[in-house]
Amino acid sequence: MKKKLFLFLFLIVICGLIVVILFKITSSNKDEQASLTIYDNAQSSIVMECKTKRVLYENNIHQRMLPASITKILTCITVLEHYNLDDVVVIDKSILSSEGSSIYLEIGDVITINDLLYGLMLCSGNDAAIALATHYSGNMSDFIYLMNETAKKIGMYDSTFENPHGLDQTSKNYTTAYDM
Repeated sequence: MKKKLFLFLFLIVICGLIVVILFKITSSNKDEQASLTIYDNAQSSIVMECKTKRVLYENNIHQRMLPASITKILTCITVLEHYNLDDVVVIDKSILSSEGSSIYLEIGDVITINDLLYGLMLCSGNDAAIALATHYSGNMSDFIYLMNETAKKIGMYDSTFENPHGLDQTSKNYTTAYDM
């Protein structure tokens, strides 16, 4: 239940930020109906009705783009589906090879999956992403396979991921506005 609540709250926050960025809602004084103005300077964007998935606005919705830290959301979903949150991870040298943002893990640290998820989602910790991915089987490639399977399962048919943190390393790391 905690897993679903955490994921639900996080997705609500992300959706709220997207709505704030894309829309400016103004209401008329007489009939109190809202009018929608879209400010879109993005290379690719989409507005969908949640229940029906009807596309209300589109701009290059199938153009492949770098997923960046959105990858971390998929990493989180994959971890929530396959891990016990109370399991512990012992940090070794291979985990500390990450670039970019970090939660400053050190060799020998013992940390729960739950705490790594907080580091992943709240601090955007690339080291936390690598620690979570390597915990699955000792290598990242097995976890990446699970991530791509999870992406397909949730309807991301034109996306592929090659790492758990979203830093671009090759063109295999991409998604589309429609998939997101």
